[in-house]
Amino acid sequence: MKFRRPVIFELNSGTNARTSEAEAVPFHMHDSIVEIICVEKGRLKISDCALDHTLDPGDVYIFNAMDAHRIRPLSPGTVILTVHIDKRYYSRFFEGLRDIYFICGSESPEKDSRELDYLKHLMHALFKECSSETPSDLVTENLVREMLELLCEQFRYYFYRKEPDGSYMLFRRSSSTAAMSHNKRAYEIVDYIYDNFFCRLRLTDVAAKYYLSPSHMSRYIKKVIGLSFSEILTLARCEEAERLLFDTEKTVDEIAGEVGFVNRKHMAVNFRKWYGKTPTNWRKSLKEEKIF
Repeated sequence: MKFRRPVIFELNSGTNARTSEAEAVPFHMHDSIVEIICVEKGRLKISDCALDHTLDPGDVYIFNAMDAHRIRPLSPGTVILTVHIDKRYYSRFFEGLRDIYFICGSESPEKDSRELDYLKHLMHALFKECSSETPSDLVTENLVREMLELLCEQFRYYFYRKEPDGSYMLFRRSSSTAAMSHNKRAYEIVDYIYDNFFCRLRLTDVAAKYYLSPSHMSRYIKKVIGLSFSEILTLARCEEAERLLFDTEKTVDEIAGEVGFVNRKHMAVNFRKWYGKTPTNWRKSLKEEKIF
């Protein structure tokens, strides 16, 4: 079966599902949409600005809201199944959904697992329901809610950890109720940092807010999250800088000041640490893709 144009089904439940013959799409991002791609046939190359990934038939990849990414088929007739889920609609069912970061890809430990197989099953069931002659918003909503429950339980990641080679890797937020309860304050601290990164945050001030000594808080979040206070703070600032570089015409100097860095040099050093490029070169690579 050939797909000349995307077959797209959009419903009132904050969801759309489509099958299409993959075409090259330059860097772009979705404001509040989680995009899940499953390769049905052929091979697909996807990029998230810092890394490239090659997907084969059966592989699944998730792009979170505000993740800049591009796709390119590596073989003629590559067919993909794509599901878009609007976090704004489903946040009423899942507390904190807007802040959850999912990972599922070739580097994910869930590859070839039963959970991944079930995710693909739900994607196909969703497309089947959406493409029926009488699609039901209720059935679709239930399928998506089941999909999100699976993602929250099995593909929910929260923090980075520095590897021996100097790279950074996302690690799973524990799904254990006991562990979550024990580490709740650490996640609250991270949320506070992300909500206030543009301010002049100091370790001593944040520690005092949570009735901890600076040394204890520093050791605590390093143990639970895998990053130091300063690393979490600079990561939050770099992620916002990435969005502004992509989504605005502001200068690097303006962005550096807006997200809380001392100057552009300070931002460049930290941005390169996380994204492998300076802010200027990162934006230049987007222009070469003719995004702007």
